[in-house]
Amino acid sequence: MSTSQFRNRPPNPFSPFGALIAILLAGFVAITASSVAAAPSWYSLGPEGGPVASLAIDPANGNLVYLGGEGALFSSNDGGQFWTPAGAGLDAAAVIALVIDPATSTTLWAGTDLEGVLVSVDSGATFTPTGLTNVGVTALVRDPFDTNRLWAGTENGGTTSLDAGASWTPMTNGLPTNAVLTLALAIDGSLYAGNDQGEVYLSTDSGSSWIPRSTNLPGTPIVGLVADSVAAATLYVATEDDGVWKSVDSGMAWTLANSGITAPALTSVDQDSMTPSTLYASSEGLGLFRSDDAAVGWSPVAGGLTALQLTGVAVDPSGSLNVLAGSEDAGVFRSTDGGVNWTAANSGLTLTSVESVAEGASPGAGAPGPIYAGVRGSGVQRSLDGGATWETINNGLSNLRVVDVAADPITPGRVWVATDGGGVFLSTDGGNIWTSPTVTIPEPDVLAIELATNGTLFAGSDGSGVYRSVDGGQTWTAASNGLTDLDISEVSIDPTDPNRLLTITDDGVFRSLDGASTWSNANSGLAAVGAVTFVFAPTPGEIWAATDVGAYRSVDGGASWTVTAGTPSDPILTAIAFDEGGAAWVGTETSGTFRSVDGGASWSAIDEGLTAPGIEVLYLESNGRLLAGSAHGLFARDAVLFADGFESGSTGAWTATP
Repeated sequence: MSTSQFRNRPPNPFSPFGALIAILLAGFVAITASSVAAAPSWYSLGPEGGPVASLAIDPANGNLVYLGGEGALFSSNDGGQFWTPAGAGLDAAAVIALVIDPATSTTLWAGTDLEGVLVSVDSGATFTPTGLTNVGVTALVRDPFDTNRLWAGTENGGTTSLDAGASWTPMTNGLPTNAVLTLALAIDGSLYAGNDQGEVYLSTDSGSSWIPRSTNLPGTPIVGLVADSVAAATLYVATEDDGVWKSVDSGMAWTLANSGITAPALTSVDQDSMTPSTLYASSEGLGLFRSDDAAVGWSPVAGGLTALQLTGVAVDPSGSLNVLAGSEDAGVFRSTDGGVNWTAANSGLTLTSVESVAEGASPGAGAPGPIYAGVRGSGVQRSLDGGATWETINNGLSNLRVVDVAADPITPGRVWVATDGGGVFLSTDGGNIWTSPTVTIPEPDVLAIELATNGTLFAGSDGSGVYRSVDGGQTWTAASNGLTDLDISEVSIDPTDPNRLLTITDDGVFRSLDGASTWSNANSGLAAVGAVTFVFAPTPGEIWAATDVGAYRSVDGGASWTVTAGTPSDPILTAIAFDEGGAAWVGTETSGTFRSVDGGASWSAIDEGLTAPGIEVLYLESNGRLLAGSAHGLFARDAVLFADGFESGSTGAWTATP
């Protein structure tokens, strides 16, 4: 995986630092202490969209919407037109379920996949744990008649709280300990639970006891459950593999209600509570279906809803015509006419998981080079204007699990991607059209791809070792002589010597000095450490490694390694890069980014503006801007001048001049 463009591009003779030195020597400027700008913060660069895990609309105010994702919560005050990051305190947990207090809309409960249930009393700005922790929560319901009662479906069954979440009691009397995937409260107070075994259970005493209600159901996981807003005995369930089923007798018997649904693999079912005959069913691969006759018949929804892999639907319960649909990779879509016409509503929503970045060659004088972002599960995004706008470029890309990207910094349009399950794809027109090689790599799980300065491509596969291409990726030959393990997760190339490579295998680190013709073990000092990725430092022969216990350094071209004197407070490193002033940067699994200006002796957290704690990749652009890929999209940090170099000094080094 590429961590820094420094590895792949020649030194920049027109760097801003070089330009400043020239000006100073010419005597054209005098720098005063007051002219020194504060170090820049990180800022979001997009791409917008991404996987949506949950949606909730305030029953008292249809303009107030909350959206949950991976380690994130977003809020909207205009019905989903614009989103603002919130959710401090959620850490890395995915928000699977959301419940708004109908009596006090500033109170919000979040069910997460790792941290149980958390509560916010400030409209989602901050969250604190409740008494239910360290468990995956899949469903949440609040009793509208008792402000202190909550029910939660978890991976271990159901549980209830009578004190607004301070303490929880498992619901085990008749309810199995299988994962409860969905809960629904009927207007007569009956509580229903659907589990991963395809079973529905009914409680008429607020969860104290349960009885089965699964007659005729097909036995596949219940992923959606709706209790009719008018007829208390009418229920609808969405199943993982067998479509929609309906009961009109409180679950005593069920009938298939799937006419018109061509995608039996569903993810949710929801009802327009103001027009109870209107229902929506979201699917895993064929988009959204709608019924206007209480599930007698269904029709596919088009009208601008281009996402086919949907995660759920939220219908405004306050009586407006607002409907929102969340997707697995394209963010959220919004309808303002009751589900007839749809538009993407991702402004401000950054949930795209960027795992790799590459900068292509500039198409002409003065134009920025394109930025390519590899998004696992969603293919490739491209920006032609420095990240201001993005477009999806997946034409011909039959596998969207992109894990690495490489781009030619000299020849415009040449770009390559490695995919998990689909091998390598190449493009000669900047990603407009992708094609497969004529001679492919036997193992389709290709996890790394790199371009050497001499034009040779190298790819690392998970199972068949390292491969090399000398014709732009059209044909590939094995280059694993000397490797004792063929599960490759990383390939790195010295930008000053295209014959010097490092790779990471399950047997540790290996080095080649002859362009991958032969490999030798390079684990000295690293044997007990899990290396993740490398970066070649500006100093010749110096290489740094990001590992799961901190940063390691080699000053002999990778022959031996020593741990740096200092360790970031979060030692589980995921990315590493150098800025143009020689400062080292690392990305961490849960704590953002750290910088060292003293060769790793000490590290400072630099995370202002960085809303994503987990960093996937760090990348230095040719203009000196540092990029950080994360589960919340791409972040950027502009270069800043200090007296002793970019990004690496302190304002105390400056001297005031008259």
